[in-house]
Order: sequence, then structure tokens, then C-alpha cells
Amino acid sequence: MSWQDELDRLVATVPTAEHAALVGELSRHQAVLLLQPPAPSSPSSDGSLLTAEQVASRYGVSTAWVYRHQDELRAIRLSGRALRFRESAIKRFLVAHA
Repeated sequence: MSWQDELDRLVATVPTAEHAALVGELSRHQAVLLLQPPAPSSPSSDGSLLTAEQVASRYGVSTAWVYRHQDELRAIRLSGRALRFRESAIKRFLVAHA
């Protein structure tokens, strides 16, 4: 059984009255997972600048979400429409909103 199947099975057993608590716990775990260091094959440092596409891919969100939250993520405008994001700012945002 895969971990996804196991998670589906466990979630199905949670009583309806406890769904809000489950969502809170899942959010906490999501923040922990997102703050783990990237895999060695993905070059990154806390000071690296990422494109919106890289942010979306790395953190499992859409590029539209990244653009909608560019102010909160403290985007850096390079020129014209080019935006870059510091990974450290993204991590701070995620911790603050976990």
C-alpha cells in the first residue's frame, strides 16, 4: 500500500466533527515539509532568486497563486515584468501562514 493510499484510508476514518482539527494538523505538517532543505539535485541556497515558475514547482502551488501573493512574498522586480523571489522570504511567509 502506498503512503497516499494509507493517508486516504486514515483521513476517511476521521469523524466529521474533527475535520477542522485535521485540516489544522495537515497545515502544520505541510509547513514542516515545505521547510525541509531541497533535495541535493535541486541547486538552491537561502539567498538564491527564483522565478515564479520555480516557486510554484518547488512549493506545489500555481504560478497564478505566486503572482497573486507577490507582495506578501516580497517579490523583487528586476526589470519591466521580470520578478524574482528569495527563498528565505517564501519560507518566512509559509511559517507565518502555517
